[in-house]
Amino acid sequence: MKLALTLLVRDEGEVIGANLEHHLSHGVDVVIVTDHQSRDGTVETVQRYAAGGRVVLLREESPDFLQAEWVTRMARLACTEHGADWVINGDADEFYLARRGSLADVFRAVPPEYGVLDIPVYNFLPRPDEDGAFYERMTVRETYTTKPGTSSRFKNIAHRARPDVRVVGGNHNLVDSDLATVPAAWTPIECLHFPMRSYADYERKVASRGRQFDPEYQGWLQHRKEGEQPPPPGTAVPERQPYEEYRQGRLRQLYDKVLLDDEELAEGIRAGRLVVDERLEERLAALRAGRTPNHPHPEPDPGARLAWPDLPGPAADLRGELARAIRAAEVHPDARELEKLRRRVRVLSEKLAATREKLALERELRRRPLKALARAAKVVSRRGNSG
Repeated sequence: MKLALTLLVRDEGEVIGANLEHHLSHGVDVVIVTDHQSRDGTVETVQRYAAGGRVVLLREESPDFLQAEWVTRMARLACTEHGADWVINGDADEFYLARRGSLADVFRAVPPEYGVLDIPVYNFLPRPDEDGAFYERMTVRETYTTKPGTSSRFKNIAHRARPDVRVVGGNHNLVDSDLATVPAAWTPIECLHFPMRSYADYERKVASRGRQFDPEYQGWLQHRKEGEQPPPPGTAVPERQPYEEYRQGRLRQLYDKVLLDDEELAEGIRAGRLVVDERLEERLAALRAGRTPNHPHPEPDPGARLAWPDLPGPAADLRGELARAIRAAEVHPDARELEKLRRRVRVLSEKLAATREKLALERELRRRPLKALARAAKVVSRRGNSG
C-alpha cells in the first residue's frame, strides 16, 4: 500500500518544513508539491526534502490561482507516475494525524468497496503571543469546526488513486466519481489546521488569495474554464469579507476579534467548545530530538483479526473499529445529528411543560371569579335561611 500527499503552496516557509517532516514520518510515502510563486524560501526548503527522493517539486508562475487544475494534476500524477493507492490532497497548514497507528495503517484497513474517506478538520486558534514556532504556541483547537459560512462540519477527503480523478472545492470534493465513501461514523484520521498563525501571515494570505473576489480580477475567466465560476458580486461568501476589510484597511481589527485571550480560553474549555491539543507539538519535538513518536494502540479486536488475518496489528484494530462504526451508523447514521435531535426533544419538552403550566394558571385565574361568586351566593343563601 502506497500513500501520497499533494500540497499546493505559496510562501509557506513557516510551516512547510514541519509539514513534510510530520507526514513523511507518519506513513506518507511520497509528497507531490506544486509551488505557486513563492518568494520566502519555501522552494528551497522543499528542494532539500526532494533530495531524499520522497518529495517531488512542481513550479507554477501563472498570475492566476488555478487550484482545481493543479491539485487534480498532482492527484493524477500520484497514481500514474508514483503508483499510489491512496491520495490525501492537503495544504501546507494542514497536518493529518491518525488516531491509531500511522496514516498508512488507516488506509490499509479500509475495505476495497470504499474509495473515499472523510477527514474532520479542527481549527487551532491564534493567541496574542506570536513568538516561537506556531506548533508550540498554538495548542488550543475547536472541538467541532464548521465549514466557513455554514453549520456543516468542516472536512477534507482522501481518495483512492485514479488516473482520471478530478478534485474541486479546495480539496474537499471529487467530481464525476463512483467511489463510495466510508460511513461518517468512522473518523480514524483528524486534520489539524493552523490557518491564522500570526497577523502578518493572515494579511499575506488574504491579500494573495482574496483577489479572486475582486470583480476586476481577470483570472475569473480562467476559473470559468475550470468549471468553478467564482460567485458574482453581492453573493455572501465567507472569504470575501476579509478581503474587503483588507482593501478598506480594517483587517487588523478583524484579526484581533479572533485572537483567543486567557478568559475566552478558560470559558471555551468549560463549555466544551475548545480543547488543549499538544499532539503535533509532541510529535515534532520527538522527531527533532531523533526519537520515534509514540503511537499507542488499543487491545486488538479478536473479531477483526479472525475476519482479516492477513492484516498487521494496527490495521486489524482499525478494521474492527470500522466494522463497529458501520454497525452503529446503520442504527444512527449521524451521531451529531442524533444529539441535535435529542437536544431538540429536550427543548420542546421544556417548552411543552412551560406551556402546560401557563395554561393551567390561566384556567385557574379564569375560575377564580366564578369561585368567588359561588362563595358569595352560598353566604347569601345561608343568611336568608337563618332569617
